Amino acid sequence: QLCIVIPCITSSGRDLELKNSPVAQLTMKFVHNTVALVLSASNAVFLTQAVDQGGSELISRELTDVEYPDFRFTNWDTIEESTKEAAIILGYEINTWDKPGTAPIEMKRFDQLDEPQKLSAQSMGFDKQQWDCYQNHYSAYTWNEMRTLKLSEFLIRLGWTRESWEEKIFDEPNSQLADVEWRALTSNQQIAARELCYFQETWNNVDFEEWECRREHYRDYTWDELKLDGIDQLFMVLGWNEEMWSGNAEAPPSESMAWDELTTEQHIAARKLCYLKEEWNGPPYPTARFKAWSYLTDEQKSKAESLGYSSITWNKLQSEEIEALAFGDLSDAQKEAATGLGFNEKVWDCYINHYEGYFWYELKDVGVEHWMVVLGWDSSSWTYGSAPNSEITFWDDLSVAQKTAAKEICYIEESWNEIMLDNWDCAKDNFMDRTWDELKSMGVQQYFLTLGWTKTSWLSKETPAAEDKAWGELTTDEADAARAICFEKENWDGAETFYPANRYHVWDLLDNETQAAAGALTYTRDSWNSVGSADIEDLKFDQLSSDQQVAAQKLGFEQQSWDCWQNHYFGYLWSELSLETLQPMTVLGYTMEIWDSADDPEILSKKWKDLTSTQRDAAQTICYFQETWERTNLEEWECPKNHFADLSWSGLQEAGVQDYFDTLGWTEDSWGGSADPPPTEDLHWDQLSLEQHVAAMQICFTKSVWESAFSTNPDPSPTPASSPTPGTNPTPVDTVNVPETAVYPDFRFRVWSSLSPAVKNYARALSYDEDKWNNLGSAFVEKIPFNSLGADEQHAAIQLGFKDALSWNCYMNHYLGFTWDQLEEEGVQAYYVVLGYSEEMWKSSDEPQSKVSWNTLNGAEQTAAQALCYIKESWDQVPLDRWECSWNHFTGRTWDELEEIQMQHYFVALGWDEASWTSGRNRPASESKHWNDLSADEEAAARAICFEKESWDDPSEFYPILRYKLWDLLENDEQASAEVLAYDKNTWNNPGTADIETMAFDEMSDIQKKAARRLQFKEDTWDCWQNHYEAFKWKELQKYGTPFFLTVFGWTQKKWDLSVGNLESVYAPSSWTKSWTELSGEEQNAGKALCYIEQTWDKLDLNDWDCSRNHYDGYSWDRLKEVRVQGYFETLGWTEDSWNGKTAPPRTQSHHWTQLNKAERLAARQLCYSKSVWDSYFVNNEKDGRDNMAGIISAVVICVAFVGLVGALQIWGLQKRSRTKEEDTPNTIPNDVAVQV
Repeated sequence: QLCIVIPCITSSGRDLELKNSPVAQLTMKFVHNTVALVLSASNAVFLTQAVDQGGSELISRELTDVEYPDFRFTNWDTIEESTKEAAIILGYEINTWDKPGTAPIEMKRFDQLDEPQKLSAQSMGFDKQQWDCYQNHYSAYTWNEMRTLKLSEFLIRLGWTRESWEEKIFDEPNSQLADVEWRALTSNQQIAARELCYFQETWNNVDFEEWECRREHYRDYTWDELKLDGIDQLFMVLGWNEEMWSGNAEAPPSESMAWDELTTEQHIAARKLCYLKEEWNGPPYPTARFKAWSYLTDEQKSKAESLGYSSITWNKLQSEEIEALAFGDLSDAQKEAATGLGFNEKVWDCYINHYEGYFWYELKDVGVEHWMVVLGWDSSSWTYGSAPNSEITFWDDLSVAQKTAAKEICYIEESWNEIMLDNWDCAKDNFMDRTWDELKSMGVQQYFLTLGWTKTSWLSKETPAAEDKAWGELTTDEADAARAICFEKENWDGAETFYPANRYHVWDLLDNETQAAAGALTYTRDSWNSVGSADIEDLKFDQLSSDQQVAAQKLGFEQQSWDCWQNHYFGYLWSELSLETLQPMTVLGYTMEIWDSADDPEILSKKWKDLTSTQRDAAQTICYFQETWERTNLEEWECPKNHFADLSWSGLQEAGVQDYFDTLGWTEDSWGGSADPPPTEDLHWDQLSLEQHVAAMQICFTKSVWESAFSTNPDPSPTPASSPTPGTNPTPVDTVNVPETAVYPDFRFRVWSSLSPAVKNYARALSYDEDKWNNLGSAFVEKIPFNSLGADEQHAAIQLGFKDALSWNCYMNHYLGFTWDQLEEEGVQAYYVVLGYSEEMWKSSDEPQSKVSWNTLNGAEQTAAQALCYIKESWDQVPLDRWECSWNHFTGRTWDELEEIQMQHYFVALGWDEASWTSGRNRPASESKHWNDLSADEEAAARAICFEKESWDDPSEFYPILRYKLWDLLENDEQASAEVLAYDKNTWNNPGTADIETMAFDEMSDIQKKAARRLQFKEDTWDCWQNHYEAFKWKELQKYGTPFFLTVFGWTQKKWDLSVGNLESVYAPSSWTKSWTELSGEEQNAGKALCYIEQTWDKLDLNDWDCSRNHYDGYSWDRLKEVRVQGYFETLGWTEDSWNGKTAPPRTQSHHWTQLNKAERLAARQLCYSKSVWDSYFVNNEKDGRDNMAGIISAVVICVAFVGLVGALQIWGLQKRSRTKEEDTPNTIPNDVAVQV
């Protein structure tokens, strides 16, 4: 009875007097209290609510927790095929599906569906409760049924009465609320609508594409706007408050929780904010991409290389060009490779591209526009690439809101700060120093869960069972999880199994490649064989240079194995040692005081046999064993000396190597001679399995030693050396018929940016990237002789212009990978003797005194170097982009010097002669041609002096056009970047006056470098165009090839070095103070090589430059090319003919600024136009056009009037004559008069 009475009292809207009477109120209070007691005793949930029409607060209650059917609120194009088939049976098609509330089926309650429809609804995931609430909103229920479900009060709140509900008549008071926008509802009415499973978008009948909820989950709303729609309540369930939402406090814990960690209430709130599990968790963390290169499998490396990555660009995020592309812009082959690395479109675009490949209008569609705005971007800065200050701010200096925004576009601290991958937590310590919440935010917590960790055990460091398993005992899921956090068998099972076998082979048994890697680490024969004596071993891995780290990796070391086996952790500070390392150090007698004093405890001077077992265990923990502890010379070790052949079978066990012999097939009987040796004794090295290779290496075998010691069978598949068939990879050649002269490898000495994509791919096959390619001698592959290259590498080298082994060995390797005896065999030993080498020096990798700059070599030494295929630039290790050919195409040379270096004939082919070259005037016709207009001979000559189509047609490649825009024409973010460099309006508009321009790029702070990059400077463009090399000493300039150009002005090394920092000193030559027009042609060319142009040489204010003053009006078409702006005029539609007035101006000249496309606006900006300046020209042109038209119309009117007057006079004369000639027929007009008329 009570359950019947309460709805009667509280739900009726017809008898307000009864409800407002004191008796009724007292009765209601009594009844409510009684019901509350009864229902609480039965453990039911019943939240009372006042429903009087006077505005009292309606308290939301959820009598049933109706699960949100997220599958229903997903776009038609993205639902699974099985769901789509079921929806079609229910009568849906794309339009009715994507606009909930419009399908006829939704007018039926679940019980009214026929059997096939019910089965279809259930197959989609609906149950009766979900369908009736979210699909039908109970509209097919009767009033009494609604009362039974205790939902009628919500209908009343929304203006319904029993009569209007039963008859569905929309003419009762307040019943038209169904046509009222959600925001016009009161908060109580919004709550009532939600109880009927409405929310803003379904109430307003909004198409999916327009759902605010789905697009950005209301992230771009203010807190007050959330309140307006009642959405704040949902976010409050997730832990948000106004301070957090405004970015003034850290986000709530739910933001770092996985979907499965949310409570039931948080699940409901998240679903009502249109989150699906996948969206909430975000794109899955691309674990493979954030592993250091050395942790990738061979298959992963192959896929990465097909995307253009090298070990350097992989480990340095955002350094490879492909990361600037959105997934949709990748080729099919690239998509396939990316998919093989675990990427899909969402993961790539978020974690790799960070949506930078999207247009601004597309950002809203993927729900990240709001976060970009938080980071300081807007439509204009995004379109024009003008980055906000946040882009040059380190993670720790970002605001709370900016950090949240960065995380939403898949940055973490390491990727934001562009930290090299091999310094990330995964590679360094497998995330062990991270908090549990940080593991979640980094996307790796799931792997620790798989390994048995929980939040509690992580805090207490109580290791789960999986941590005590050997690698081989892990389940498949556990092994996959371990790999995801940078474990492999070696570092999972412990450092003792990660034995660096290569390190303990005698120097003379090392192959050329290994010796070259050791040499890069400053090892000599003596320091290599004397373990522990090399200075490099005093350094931990992080203290090695990047080149040294690469060399260490070639020897099989990673950070953990180097620090343990090579450095034994002595390169660490005491405070940096982990607990696992501190314990053995303490056993060995170290304390903080002894460690900091760099003294060693007495134990370290004891023999291995004199250590206690505890001390030996401690020493083994930090990767010592008897030979390394006692620093025994490698030549005295049992392993390299005779591979343990003198030990008994039990002796092998004591030495800890018996397992390796087991792997190679040995048994106690075969070892003792009572059984035949294993089959491996008759196999070639290449026929051994991977496990057998490892075992052989652990007992000090290399390929060459193995072959000489055991192999008796002929090579099972000999392949004769021959020229490779086009399109196939050649086999490695053992002997090559060497021609007398090495063929010059044309491609190899072209700057990287001039190479075609195909040539770059061949270079990448040799592990080149742009940096290594442009810096000769820096790539490890150049230390390897041709015959030691693999088949694929030899094939790639041939495609790069190395026609045979000689051209590679001479031009690339310069025979540095050869032994002293091999130099004699090749006939080049004498040249190295001339250069000061001896056999001992060659073996020790020491350098003779002659290894200095080219200009200090005497004639005989230069001749010897040339015989070894050195030229001045390669000897001085000048970067390719600083070679005369690549950098300035020999424009700094005199005409006679061009002949001396055998380049003059190329310039003659392009139409130059001595007079035009020396004066700089009367330039040949080829200079004004586009690349495609050059003749075959001209194109060949242009290529010979390092031009390609792009550099020929666009001479502005290095020209920093942004630097020469007026301050007032810079965008706000450009001005902000300039201010970081201490520019103001005055110093910016007067190039050469700012203090920052006296600094080399390397002398700037990191924040200044980042600001310079935002202004389109790289290191080379800054040092040349801004500093003009004024901060460099003479010897430092040799790598840029610039001393030659300085000598043209009269500088000497002594005068220059005395003037660094003040080039207007008394030592400056007289030509240095001339105006540009007073310089000779040779001096002007030298000035251009130092990145001066007439305006910067003469130190003109930007306001006086032709760009700012008149936008180059009055320049000839050829002159526009000389000053590097012709391309911008071409973008605006100008041609040589239209510029010279032979054809009409381009359409852009009659367009307003807003009518220009993106490329045209960019070009106009480079010509010093702003919107206001451009439009002022447009308005004036338009006014001139209107004035001209008015003049034309006036002239036409006058002409017509004049012709009319003349015609009238003629007719008058005609009539007069006709009256005087009565004999003529009146209507006949004489022919002569007709002709006149």
